[in-house]
Amino acid sequence: MDKKEARNRQLAAIAAAEQAGQQDCDGKSILTHLYQSPEWQAAQTIGVTISSGTELATRPIIQHALAAGKRVAVPRCLPHRQMAFWDCLQPAITWQQSPFGGIWEPHTSQPALAKEAIDLIVVPGLAFSSQHDRLGFGGGYYDRYLQDYQGVTVALMDTARQVAVADWPVEPTDVRIKLLIGVNGIDRNVAE
Repeated sequence: MDKKEARNRQLAAIAAAEQAGQQDCDGKSILTHLYQSPEWQAAQTIGVTISSGTELATRPIIQHALAAGKRVAVPRCLPHRQMAFWDCLQPAITWQQSPFGGIWEPHTSQPALAKEAIDLIVVPGLAFSSQHDRLGFGGGYYDRYLQDYQGVTVALMDTARQVAVADWPVEPTDVRIKLLIGVNGIDRNVAE
């Protein structure tokens, strides 16, 4: 199965789970595991996208992080399929919808945060395998950004996003996720 077919299958599975109300039930348990993880508790700066469409809701994550005194960094897509993160509370920041899927992104003349300043990034995706492989949305933005990222990567997996084995082509440029957090707890990738 190629990645496009895998994405279409996953979108259908996610839509069915959402319609059945499963995503909301799973989400509460997943967020509890995230907030209780030592990686979350140690992180001072959290990178997370503003969710849209088929993604698990990230607004509760942003609110929880800010209430805990953490800094929240939100990504913006840049030319040449690159991305960078900005502090979401920077002065003079405006929010615009990206031409890449309508995701809300920060716009400011201030410089982006250095990768080293971000302790933990919640990485979106359509599917995650037990080997920590990720099926993204198809732009390659996160894989490019994460190639030399040294912090903790986290994937939040409702039941519809969990697969035992990747049935899509896993490329050498695909970055494995360090922590998979699902309804049953946390799976750490000890090889990474």
